[in-house]
Amino acid sequence: MGSHSKAAVIRTRAWLLDELAIDAIVEASRALVSDFQANPATGTFLKDPQNINNNNTTDYAEAHNVDEYAEVDFQKPVIIERWRQWGATEMEGDGVWKLQYYDLASESWQDWVTGIATRTLDSWSDYVTETVKMTTKIRLVCTTLDTCGTLNRSYLKELEVIY
Repeated sequence: MGSHSKAAVIRTRAWLLDELAIDAIVEASRALVSDFQANPATGTFLKDPQNINNNNTTDYAEAHNVDEYAEVDFQKPVIIERWRQWGATEMEGDGVWKLQYYDLASESWQDWVTGIATRTLDSWSDYVTETVKMTTKIRLVCTTLDTCGTLNRSYLKELEVIY
């Protein structure tokens, strides 16, 4: 085999291995509920950010100020596409959240979903399908406090962000 043929085989083999690796990464990185719940949320919520992903729909996570957030670190690259929230009957529905994802290319937080109203029902919302993103972590950020009677705070009992 000539040096040009050998080089072509090596390039083809390298390309094939890259393609197989990409397929494996994509298949393995579809975010599941278990991935979302694997690491307790952290963040600046005044009360219990870890409750947004603790698989318990009776525990509250509370933002008492605009720009407070709860952050879930998947600790690996995942693909996300859908989200839903478990609300609380105390909410008036006039609070607003946004979901951000950590952009791996720019190494910065980017808005993914904005204008999410606080949920007034003590139940799951439907899954909402959004633009597919690859990330390692997400944030739920309070952008407008719910009046919550006269308490002015926003809370929910659970969040899921998955593929």
